[in-house]
Amino acid sequence: MATSHRWIIMVSTFLALAGCSSGGSDRTPSALRTGSTADESACLGAVQTAARQTGTVISSDFTPANTLVIVGVGSPQDRWRCLASKGQASGVRPLDSGGAL
Repeated sequence: MATSHRWIIMVSTFLALAGCSSGGSDRTPSALRTGSTADESACLGAVQTAARQTGTVISSDFTPANTLVIVGVGSPQDRWRCLASKGQASGVRPLDSGGAL
């Protein structure tokens, strides 16, 4: 019985660690990006213009009304919010106190 418990613990530990990765990635998981590429691009451009810095899309959330896009700007990344619909951006504003218009 003790042997089977050890085996179960070893297999469980292996499976838990198998999902870990030591390598980083600047690509946001697709589960956090449900907006269209056109909407993400429109917001990325609008935020970069407003912030006068380059940015990276952190997440996008599509709804029938519009897409909410969160963009990280600078280092450390300040988060900016933007709404987009059909490739047109609006409502650009910083979410963090470090962002300035």
